[in-house]
Formats: sequence, structure tokens, C-alpha cells
Amino acid sequence: MRVLVICSPYASHLMPMVPLVWGLRARGHDAVVLGQPDIMATAHAAGLPSVSVGDVFDVNEVFHFLPPGLRPIELGAGQAPEDGWTSPAAASDYAPWIYHSKYVLEPYLRFARRWRPDLVLADSLDFSGLIIGGVLSIPVVQHRWGAEPMTPAALATAKTMLGGRAVRHGLPGVPDPDLALAPSSPAWAVPESSGDVLVRPMPYNGGGEIPAWVRDKDRPRRMCVSFGLSMIRLNGLSLVRTIAEACDGLVDAEAVVTLDGRHTAELGPVPDSVRVVAPMPVNALMGVSDVACHHGGGGSALTALAVGIPQLMLPQMMDEHVRCERIEASGAGLMLGDAAAQNSPATLRAAIESLLGDDRFRKAAVTARDEAEKLPSPAQVAQMLENIAAPHGRRAR
Repeated sequence: MRVLVICSPYASHLMPMVPLVWGLRARGHDAVVLGQPDIMATAHAAGLPSVSVGDVFDVNEVFHFLPPGLRPIELGAGQAPEDGWTSPAAASDYAPWIYHSKYVLEPYLRFARRWRPDLVLADSLDFSGLIIGGVLSIPVVQHRWGAEPMTPAALATAKTMLGGRAVRHGLPGVPDPDLALAPSSPAWAVPESSGDVLVRPMPYNGGGEIPAWVRDKDRPRRMCVSFGLSMIRLNGLSLVRTIAEACDGLVDAEAVVTLDGRHTAELGPVPDSVRVVAPMPVNALMGVSDVACHHGGGGSALTALAVGIPQLMLPQMMDEHVRCERIEASGAGLMLGDAAAQNSPATLRAAIESLLGDDRFRKAAVTARDEAEKLPSPAQVAQMLENIAAPHGRRAR
């Protein structure tokens, strides 16, 4: 069968889908990634055929109005909406993505009509795929970047905001997905995604050389600090500097901070207990670390889950706060969820020492990993998608 993979212009949302696309191709299916230029480098690095449509979107432009050094959490964006994810306040977080789906629908649909896929696999933040599947009378499977509350709630708003466009294309409204997949541990699932099929996380963090020191057996206890380019752009380096200060003087332990070369010089001097390195496949680094420190992004959390290590989580905005709450409730980590705590080296130091020294966190992380490993693998999910597409038959070319 032919699988059309549609992703929002956010590379970190394509990465969790890559192992499943590999699984589909390994079973003999054709797949092509359709999206804007923002995700093309990620698709190419993963060895996936792709079609670029339109101009660069640059998701970070949404935040360029923030004064330099002002972090999103300091605006209260790190908190879950008080009235829930279906409230008007929450809709303001995901409405731009629904408008974006309206913008890309027509060019995406033109390509889909020419390519004639048998199934659409779509990032759950891109709603154009639902209309495309309806127009072509083929199944649509949504893929989330973890168990998260935002996009299940956003679907109701998308049905309203995109309803007229669906009717214009001969549909009674925006169709529901045939299936929604969420890589996660069962203990981390959220009520909003109760209808999702939980699948085994298989982290994909891109390619790159793994330095020899990563494989050194005689190493101190290690905390992997990885925020990704997006959080560095949004927050500047203030949070990284605070973490470095918190790690000053750690005994038989080090923090390894992955940082793009453009920002290393700007960061300035760090304590001897902090090692700043170029980005690498972070699953390899977390695999030889004792603790992961990150902002609560889906990719970072799932990578730490897959290797079974505790997590120090510093959520910034939208669904990150909810995800971190669920991980902390499972016992697999600690969350510092407000700006005062995140800006305090003493508070960060206490959390780091607890995670490094208390074996309860490690045991809970291993339990979460073991439960996740019982979930369907990408190869098994690929077969699941075959079964979904089978009743529709192979489309004539």
C-alpha cells in the first residue's frame, strides 16, 4: 500500500513517527513524507522520500514578540488551562495550527489526488489529513508525540473551524481519525487520550557520531541535559546557566549539556562538573546516563522512558506541564513547574541530588520502561495499519 505521511512544520513531531514509517517500508509498503521545508532535513536524515510544499513556516516566529531572555513559563504558559483543554483559553494555544491546516489543505490535497495513497498517517497537530482522507475515501491514522491532552481536545475546535472547508469538498464535516496512536507508558496516559492506542516508544533522535567518551565505562554518575534548539531559542541560555551553577561542585557526578555550536560561545564558562558537547543522538547519551534533564517535550521524555532513567523536568508551556505531572506521579522523576523553582540553583541542586541518590526514582523509571516495552512495536503497528487499510482495497494506479 501507499502511505502518505503528513506532518506539521515541526521536526520534533516527525521524529516520533519515523520508526513506524521504517516499519511500513520494511514490510514492503511505499511511504512519502509531505510537508513544508521545515521538516525536510529531518525526513532526509531518516532516509525517507519527501515532497516539500510551500514556504518555510518557522514555528519559532510565533514567539519572536517575547523580549530577549523572557521565558514562556514566566508568562504562565507552563500551566495547564484551568478550565481544561476544551476551554476557549486552551483553544488559543492550538487555533493557529488549525488555521495552518486550512492554509496547506489545498496544495496537500492536489498532491494526494495525484499520488493516490491508500492510507494517511498524520501528525495529530495537522488536521488537513482528516479532510484529505475523507475526500479520497481512505483511512486516516493520527500519530501523537506522546500521550498528551492538547490534540484530542483540539479536534472538536478543528471540526468547527474547518467544517466549512470540509463541506466545500463534499463532506458532511471534518471526519474523525480511524485510529490515534500515542507512544507512551501506560502510567503516563492522560484521560483526554483514553481512546488512543498506546504504542511502544522507539526514540529517533537523528543521526551522528557517538564520541568515544560516551562509551567510557569508568565514568562518574551522569545527568544528560538536553533542551533542543526550540527551547534554547525561546528561553535563551538563562536556564542552562542556572543548571550549570546548580551542578557546580557535584561529587563524582557530571552534567553533560548538548548545545549547538552557535550557542556554546554565548553560554560562556561553566564549572568543571559540567561538560558542554555538540548535539548527538541523545538516546545514545541518555543510555549511559543516570538522570535526564529536559523541558518536558515528548521526544525527550520518551527517550528517557525507553532507556529507563529518572527525569528532572522543567516544563515551559502547553502540554509539557501535564506530561511532567504524569511522569512525576508515576515516581519516575521530579518536576519543577514554576519559574521561581527553575531559577533557583539551590532548588535545582536538591532535585538533582535526590534523583542521583534515591534508588526509588530509578526503580520507577525501569518499571515504566518495562511496561512500555509490552506495547505494540513499530513493526506490529505497521501490520495494524495494513488491517485498517485492507477493507478499502488497494487503489488502482
